[in-house]
Amino acid sequence: MRIINDADGQLSVVGGKLNAELSDATVGAQQIQSTFISHKVLLDDATGNSHGWDPDGTKRSFAIIDNSITADSVVVANVSFGTSTSMTCAVGPVGQVFEGADFYFGLHCAVDSGFDPSIAPPNGAVISYAIISMPTTPVS
Repeated sequence: MRIINDADGQLSVVGGKLNAELSDATVGAQQIQSTFISHKVLLDDATGNSHGWDPDGTKRSFAIIDNSITADSVVVANVSFGTSTSMTCAVGPVGQVFEGADFYFGLHCAVDSGFDPSIAPPNGAVISYAIISMPTTPVS
């Protein structure tokens, strides 16, 4: 992958999917293709539950199913509840239950901001996550 920045401020990633106008040196959501980075929010409702997000105050591990995830995706997530409370959760590996099924990512919420290992996401908690999908480049 090579980044090319020409005299007109056009940024292109050769071998990738980013192509953005940078005349004012900023990149906004309009310039980033949703196939490269997508942001998702799951509520604790029927839709969220059908994707594996069903917090109840006792479960701390979840398998979040999303058909936007691929084998090369990187996922970052945040769990929040109330007006200003969030929880520390680790995003696990991306995988498939069987070939041809939608991909999922594992989420394990072990501690809250006070490092209490008994805390689990309560009813009504919201998960916000970003999927970054780009070709894998080995470190050399």
